Amino acid sequence: MTVKLRKRKLANGNESLYLDIYQSGKRAYEFLGLYLTKDKTASKGTLELAKAIQAKRLVEIQNSEYGFVPHFKKKANFVDYFERLVQGKPKDESPWNSTLKHLQDFTSARIQFSAVTDDWLETFKTYLVTKVSQNTAHSYFSKIKGALRQAVKEKIILSNPGDLVSHIKTQDTERTFLKLAEIERLAQTPCRNHEVKRAFLLSCFTGLRLADIRALQWQ
Repeated sequence: MTVKLRKRKLANGNESLYLDIYQSGKRAYEFLGLYLTKDKTASKGTLELAKAIQAKRLVEIQNSEYGFVPHFKKKANFVDYFERLVQGKPKDESPWNSTLKHLQDFTSARIQFSAVTDDWLETFKTYLVTKVSQNTAHSYFSKIKGALRQAVKEKIILSNPGDLVSHIKTQDTERTFLKLAEIERLAQTPCRNHEVKRAFLLSCFTGLRLADIRALQWQ
């Protein structure tokens, strides 16, 4: 476990100070909003403040190993955390991207982990149901609960408030399928993008999802 103070050179010549935190095989970064400038006197004081924060974080993380969640983790932005999870998903995982968009809209892109309570989750559930279909809301809310489970694994929070909140119930839907005559009509219909047409017809005959079709290589 280490907490290192690092610098990042900026375009204007200043240096941004941040913490490089390594714990339990995982790395995280905390940008301090502190900068070193050409003013040596001011920069000296800034550097001392950054070192004090570094020492404080080290103590907090050591405490977390005994069941205490560091204060800076509680203050972390859940929206930023969720966005990081989305970035680790395949690009065609649209439910995750759509969930992020609704989370950003609902929170104005910021909510601390400490504010993500069971009451807040109930409010977010109600919001989702008013914005999308019930089955889609179920999918989006499941992503939120999954992100909170991951946050517990990463020791950002000690328990998952989502465990206290019921899932959004799904509704039975009627699936419709193209008939053979309809597929034949599509095959004979001109299309400006021949590759899109071929991909769609391949999906019809194989049952492959859009994400699987996109991932195909010629070989």
